[in-house]
Amino acid sequence: MADFGRSGRHGRDGNAEFWGARHAGSSAVPLMDIRRQRAKFVVYAVGCALAPVGLLLYLAAHHALGFAFDDVIRFPLERYASVNKVPYGYGIYTPLTYVFPTAALMAALVWVRNWRFCLHDRLFWTCAAFCLAGLVGCFPRPDTSRISYIVPLALPLLAYCTIRLAQSWKRPKGWQHRCLVTAITAIVIWIGASPAYFFVSMVREALRGQTMSTPRGSATLILGLPGISKIVARIAATPRTDAYFFYPTPQMLSFLTAREQVSKYDALVPNYVLPSQYRDACISVMQHASWVVINRYSMDPTKLKLVFPAMRDLEPKERKQFEQALEHNFKLVAQEGVFELRQRRKGINESICAHIAD
Repeated sequence: MADFGRSGRHGRDGNAEFWGARHAGSSAVPLMDIRRQRAKFVVYAVGCALAPVGLLLYLAAHHALGFAFDDVIRFPLERYASVNKVPYGYGIYTPLTYVFPTAALMAALVWVRNWRFCLHDRLFWTCAAFCLAGLVGCFPRPDTSRISYIVPLALPLLAYCTIRLAQSWKRPKGWQHRCLVTAITAIVIWIGASPAYFFVSMVREALRGQTMSTPRGSATLILGLPGISKIVARIAATPRTDAYFFYPTPQMLSFLTAREQVSKYDALVPNYVLPSQYRDACISVMQHASWVVINRYSMDPTKLKLVFPAMRDLEPKERKQFEQALEHNFKLVAQEGVFELRQRRKGINESICAHIAD
């Protein structure tokens, strides 16, 4: 169960909007010698500025700058960061968590040995900038999965420092050379063995897994939740015109069953989603949904606390009221594993949602 995105709107990551700026800044480091690289630097700066300037002009033309700031900047800072705070390396153990600290340590050693050379070495600063961008990009949720995605940004600095340190030593001979090669090889194998084993295991699971038929075609689910194949079959058997609401998150069900989520919020996470957003989602469901699919596994407070250890209140008032509205107005039709399929009752309306934001 992965961490959810921002405010439930299309599942985007709360700090993803800053990634372009981080990478653009890292890429600009080789061109910082403006006296020699003035033309290239100007072209690069103009190219990087076109997209954000065009976006700002578009928002200004539609009088949406304030809304964009609230949605893209203020909301993630206030809601996403507080829910997703975890210690560095949180989650399943992997040696990849040591790559960033190791790269920083080796960079410090290179600097200490010859800081005058490093001061004017653009390659060193470029590698360091990408490593720093990757490390900053891990936060505020530097868990093992996010570190695994971003760790390639630290590898150039690691390789650079290894070469510089090796060049600064006297050339080893005989058993010293063999020991040095063995040590470096062991470290590389130790760091890469765990991800490689995980990748091979996933491939084997995919090849051996049971294939199921979905409206999108045949699919093999790896580490799927209990009952998912049966719930997909039940949803596929309903009329294509029926509207669905998947709670608390559609994950892959919405795509596999070719059913669009009736609410604009696709990840309703306690302490993250505002009470007013619970109310808006409730109104959308009561107005449009014919069916509701509930994933009890994702609602389990124990699982939520495991994924979001910083979450203070696992069952806030607005969540309880929202779930009561779903259970009261949609009758249980089937229970498949951790999934519930509920059908709309007659005579319901959105007035039941009015008290959720109180």
